[in-house]
Amino acid sequence: MRVLPFFLVAILGVASALSKNRVRKRFILTLAPKETCGTACVDRVKNAVTSLLFQGKPARCEVVRHNENLRMLTIQCGCVRSDTTAMLLNERMKEIEGVRHSCQDAILTTIPTDSSVHDEGTGSPETAMFQPISREVLPNGFVPYNWGVDRINEESSPLDKLPMDFSCYPNQGKGVRIFVIDTGCRTDHDEFVNIEITTEKAPGSAFHSGKDDHGHGTHIAAVVGGANVGMARKASITCIKAFDKNGNGAATDTIAAVEHVLAEKAKNTSVPFVVNLSYSALTGFTTTPLDEIVYSSSAHGIVFVVSAGNAAVNSCFFSPSKAEQAFTVAASTKRDTLEVDSNIGPCVEFIAPGHEIVSAGIKSPVEYESMNGTSMATPHISGLSALVLAENSHMQSSPDTVRDSLYEILLTRTANVSNFMMPLMHTSCDASQEDVKTRRLKSTAAAVGPVETREPNLDASEDDEDNLLPIESPELMEILSASPPPPSSTPSQALSEQTLTEQRHDLNSAPEKRRTKSRKPKDILLVLINWLRKNS
Repeated sequence: MRVLPFFLVAILGVASALSKNRVRKRFILTLAPKETCGTACVDRVKNAVTSLLFQGKPARCEVVRHNENLRMLTIQCGCVRSDTTAMLLNERMKEIEGVRHSCQDAILTTIPTDSSVHDEGTGSPETAMFQPISREVLPNGFVPYNWGVDRINEESSPLDKLPMDFSCYPNQGKGVRIFVIDTGCRTDHDEFVNIEITTEKAPGSAFHSGKDDHGHGTHIAAVVGGANVGMARKASITCIKAFDKNGNGAATDTIAAVEHVLAEKAKNTSVPFVVNLSYSALTGFTTTPLDEIVYSSSAHGIVFVVSAGNAAVNSCFFSPSKAEQAFTVAASTKRDTLEVDSNIGPCVEFIAPGHEIVSAGIKSPVEYESMNGTSMATPHISGLSALVLAENSHMQSSPDTVRDSLYEILLTRTANVSNFMMPLMHTSCDASQEDVKTRRLKSTAAAVGPVETREPNLDASEDDEDNLLPIESPELMEILSASPPPPSSTPSQALSEQTLTEQRHDLNSAPEKRRTKSRKPKDILLVLINWLRKNS
């Protein structure tokens, strides 16, 4: 009689072990254009997914979200035993008529976590690239001072610790809307007194509100436009919660948040929009749906500023760091050196302060925290972008050129930090074009010259030397001294909710503005080695 309980215990143990190995997986399906896949086609795809058979058995997949404007379906499948099974399921979904692209839902992260517990809807942590940042709660009575804002306001170190010079930015970001898609915000913090700030949750997400239960989002928002430690202190800030209390979130929630921003832009075409994305996921070569929506949204005049990531490797293997048309930001230290964990590579446009950045905390309205990472560098560029856009409202008349026009202005005053360009605030508002060209020449010479000896150099090859122009070459001088091309005479297409899907980017096309990115097998090996070292 004692044998029976033993067998029951053994069977229950095996069943429990098998169930633990089975997890729910999410996939993002990008549908064909509306012209070739209308309402009936979408319904057919949904039915095909829910009735999908895998290895002769129902795959138990269901549609959990439909982003109609973006032509995206989020699919959740249960009882998936392994990543191999998930990959095979993904391939099966690509075979469904009307599906243009399919991939697993990436898990984005702001900080490391020692737990695999996620809020409902944030997916499985096994595809996440944990990003190490350090946090330090400062003592009560601390006088808030963000050296990063001071650095953006100075030509070089040492810093004078004087108030910011807004003489060239009298609007201080007024009229610009900045969206911080993150862990939410604590709006009653002292940094947001007399600041226009609101919170909301990502549409369709499992979150109950935009309240910050982690701290990352509040810290970012205060650097963007806080009263004491922020850049654009009169801008309007909207915090959209897409990440949980552990600092993790699914790409589908972030995509839904960006879709919401697109809808807002359709209603406010003349208002400058900046979106701050301070997180990333290791995705390798694949262009993800998040990368795609960032690219396509920039054509509507929305400026995206994203973090490079904190793995000390090539940022081109991370999403949304590799997204086309986004400003990808690396992190620097107080000594004007590269932050040790900051990602690098050809996908990085700018560098900004990201070490021991003091900003708002969430435990009380007067708490301040010091944090490190590219997450902290990114809002400095978001805030500076808002300052520039507020003084150049005419840019919105040509939404498809906003990003490039802003980029040119940010290049007019820079500092060379570890061979990357750090945009600086202007303190002299009547700089001549000749001064601008001279500064651009200096920053370009500084950035191009030492690239061959930078360590680690993930992107140079033995053949690269033949492709580099000498700093004094007539060809380079001609490029830098050339006047900007005249504006196009073709009227910009009016932005409306109907055109949001019509102007989506085709993954198979190669527009002239897309960056050429060097990705080599040795880079992936370095990413994996570095990840193992940090998580061992």
